[in-house]
Amino acid sequence: MNRINKLYIFWILAVVALFLISRNFTQKNTDFYGIAETREIVVSSESPVEVREIHVVAGQKIKKGDLLVELDKPELDIKINQTSHLLTELKAQKGVDSQTLKATIDELKAEIASKESEINYEIKQLQQQYLINKKLTAKLKSIKQENIVSEKGNLDNPFELRIESLKKELVLAITPMQIKIDMLKKELHSPENVNRINTERLEKKLVFLYKEKSKLYHFAQIDGIIGSVNFKDGETVSPFSPILTLHTKSPSFIKGFIHENVYNQIAIGNNVQVTSLAAKGSSSAGQIVGVGSRIVEFPVRLRKNPDFQVWGREVLVKINDLNSFLLGEKVLITTAETGKDLNIPFLPKVEAIEADRVEYVSSIKDINIDKSIGSIKNIEASGVVYLSDLKKYLVISDETKKKKPILFLMDLQGNIIEKVKIQGIDKIDDLEAICFGKDENEIYISCSQNRTKKGKLPESRKLLLKVKRERDFFKLEEKLNLYDCIKEFAKANRKSKFSNFIYSENSEFEINIEGLFYKNNSLYFGFKKPFLEDKTVIAKIDNIFDKKSGDKLNIDIWKELNLKDGSGQSAGISDLYLRNGKLYILSCRKLKKNKDGNKGNSCSLWSYNIAADALFRIIDFANLKGQEKNTLKPEGIGYNKDKDEFILTFDQGASSSSKYMILRGI
Repeated sequence: MNRINKLYIFWILAVVALFLISRNFTQKNTDFYGIAETREIVVSSESPVEVREIHVVAGQKIKKGDLLVELDKPELDIKINQTSHLLTELKAQKGVDSQTLKATIDELKAEIASKESEINYEIKQLQQQYLINKKLTAKLKSIKQENIVSEKGNLDNPFELRIESLKKELVLAITPMQIKIDMLKKELHSPENVNRINTERLEKKLVFLYKEKSKLYHFAQIDGIIGSVNFKDGETVSPFSPILTLHTKSPSFIKGFIHENVYNQIAIGNNVQVTSLAAKGSSSAGQIVGVGSRIVEFPVRLRKNPDFQVWGREVLVKINDLNSFLLGEKVLITTAETGKDLNIPFLPKVEAIEADRVEYVSSIKDINIDKSIGSIKNIEASGVVYLSDLKKYLVISDETKKKKPILFLMDLQGNIIEKVKIQGIDKIDDLEAICFGKDENEIYISCSQNRTKKGKLPESRKLLLKVKRERDFFKLEEKLNLYDCIKEFAKANRKSKFSNFIYSENSEFEINIEGLFYKNNSLYFGFKKPFLEDKTVIAKIDNIFDKKSGDKLNIDIWKELNLKDGSGQSAGISDLYLRNGKLYILSCRKLKKNKDGNKGNSCSLWSYNIAADALFRIIDFANLKGQEKNTLKPEGIGYNKDKDEFILTFDQGASSSSKYMILRGI
């Protein structure tokens, strides 16, 4: 009996166990394991290159858009220089050819005019002789008067015959020359002109080469961490060799495997819960974004018994970027009960914000010029902006060699390492102001609009440019004769306050613009001169490139500021920079010679709070410690958002090195 009781108990326990196992599989029949993995990006080059500079180290946290590495391809620079020289020669030859064609056309026209004049003169002489003869014969009664020349012409008349002969001679003489003129004009304006075709071909080639050069700068495509750095500065890299690797800060997806018997119970788009097997409470919402299309063998690590083969389908699960999983960690992927969904929402991505250490730096250093960019002794640094993708400053200079549209790239140590040309324009002079537009790829550059020391104002000093940037390739998008537009508006609106300001100190219409900033489709211009009732003026022009004409523009005086130095004299604006509702202003006034024969500049840096309408002087450069009094002439201010610091550039003239200064905490 005891035996039977034990047997009953055994069967009862077996049934209960079977029920529990069945229930467990029924409720969680789609739970499976996976490995936490991350997206890895390999930086390499398709062709042999040299590493110019690596900006990161292994394990460093970086943000999307950060510059990782600069590569160099010397043969590319050689091709760019050769193409630029050929293009310059072709353009020069094009000018010569055009002048030659025009001169030939003018010579032929002159020859035609001379021939016409000669024959017409002879015809007039014959006609005059005919009239004289007719008058003489009219007095002789013995001669019967007849019309020597009828209305249709009398071919028996020697005068008429000679005149007709001269007219035919004129046609025969000028027709070949006229045909030649037409041919020359067609050649001059023909789009099939060989020189023009070659010029367009070289221009396209130059654009292509600059785009290739821009590919030598590699930027982070994601927020993440540097995995490995395989090369050093100056080393040569073979094609497709990994220069460095980059991956996300934490796992971005889970690669799981689900048993072949239950794979049809999941689908793309299902929400899941991913749980760490090592750290209790560590979990993340996830979503199935991919299911393998074939049956594969489970990885050994995901098998319950490594000795038994298990087969199933691969499942890819996207998880939140904000998670605490370790790379390569084994996790459990939990799905809903059959026919249900967990509906776990994705958490928004949150990035920690670290406050930079605030400090004030007042050291002033020389701007050095790398010998590799050519025979340039000095630049006259009149404006500066920071290109965050290149990790470099873009500097403009008052004067450039042969008035070429050249910009300069400067590293963070104050070294001019590269000069770049604005494609699409041949000549520009006296660059004084630069600012970003809607983003760092839209740049505005203004000339001073001021006369030369000799009192001349060439067209190259009147320009305002809108430049499109792609990495270190700059192309003219639009240009405008700003001086003429301002003058036209002032004359057409003589009763306006702006017109009174323009004509307040002179009748010759002399202006000087050295400050520029952009806000909400409007450009703001800071005037160095003239002044309005002893105040410095900032003017505003809306949608300037949409109007392009003085009679259509709307120019207003935006602000009148008391930028007076220690002596109470008003100073003009030498640059502007707008940031977070504050306008940073550089002002400068040239001093007259004192009793000792010395002169210099009285310059300051100001902060203007627009909302509070409050103006503060930050620095008086005339009395800056460690500097000879009145020697500094600040003309450019920019902001490095990566380091939360301002940079000032000083134009010390063509014969001296320009300088720069870093400021924080202002």
